[in-house]
Amino acid sequence: MLPFLLAIVISQSPPVVTLTLAETKPLGYAKTHHVQGLAMDAKRVYVSSVERATQLGWLFVFDRGSLAIESTHRIALASQYHPGGLQLRDGRLYLPLAEYRPLSSSSLLTVDLSPLDDPNKSHRRVAIRSWQSIDDHIGGVAVDQDGRMFVANWDAKVIRTVAASGQIEREFPNPTGVAYQEMEWHDGFLWCAGNIKEKEMSQSVVDLIDPANGAWKKRYRLSGHRPDGSNDFAHEGFTKEGNQLWLLPEDGPKSTLYRFELPVNE
Repeated sequence: MLPFLLAIVISQSPPVVTLTLAETKPLGYAKTHHVQGLAMDAKRVYVSSVERATQLGWLFVFDRGSLAIESTHRIALASQYHPGGLQLRDGRLYLPLAEYRPLSSSSLLTVDLSPLDDPNKSHRRVAIRSWQSIDDHIGGVAVDQDGRMFVANWDAKVIRTVAASGQIEREFPNPTGVAYQEMEWHDGFLWCAGNIKEKEMSQSVVDLIDPANGAWKKRYRLSGHRPDGSNDFAHEGFTKEGNQLWLLPEDGPKSTLYRFELPVNE
């Protein structure tokens, strides 16, 4: 029993690194509703969002340089209209679409972004495909280089591994108990963004979890303040781009990107 208990102790005490806010960039669009997910490439910024009053999910596409809105796309499948966190991989977005309640149902979606570069503006509508259903509310999705997906349910209590074929391979409990809002797969780890309590205050963190064994490996604390004085950066959207961490915590009309830099040697 000792090795097992020791493994638990180690997983609860990973290295902690503090990152300081490096840049703030407001989005150039007010109607982002309740932001859920964030992704970026060299040309564009992608934001998933839910509008509960109309029971519609949204994908917003922004120009990367100006942050002006390029296009908006509705996402809904019957009672499923709550898109979650997303990850960009090989020109496609991977994201869940769920009912707006825990312990419900979800569809895993892929979004082909290639039509956005069509010379004919009237053809610039993303191609959305539903390819797998799950009997749970899925709020976050990460995908590795082989197309294997890692999905987290409401408040990230359980993380499941879904093969490229759609088969659920395994699941493991969240090793930290943090209600992660978004996660991505990079270099063998799940990068998971959420908030914890420190001295009765909210503290935003990004945790690294090894999906091979469910172990918690590292934590980044995010230090700084939003314009309203809050230090809640990991409330919703998160993406990693090289050694940059970008977060999008606020709903419209105040949706703002916040950038943190990882140490050069990491």
